[in-house]
Amino acid sequence: MYVLVRICGDVLYNRMLPAGMEAKELRLVSQAYPSQEALMAGATAMARAIAAKSPLAVCGTKRVLLYQRRAVEFARAVARSPAEHRVWQAVAVLCLAP
Repeated sequence: MYVLVRICGDVLYNRMLPAGMEAKELRLVSQAYPSQEALMAGATAMARAIAAKSPLAVCGTKRVLLYQRRAVEFARAVARSPAEHRVWQAVAVLCLAP
């Protein structure tokens, strides 16, 4: 809890985002690289690892992540107004239709 409060305080009050290894230690990023070359090598390795997976699994994972993001947007719309809620319901019906 304290870590989250400290991060929010740094970002909101000081406009300072934790960088590099500090961001990794706080688990805000999954990897931190010492140079641009190392970053590119890491990104290339990750891209190759993803490309080696089943296309169906990659597609399914992407759909789950997009669905989760839409679910969060839907919840926020419901909280804002009933009119937005009806629009999101219509969108959901259209998207889920076979």
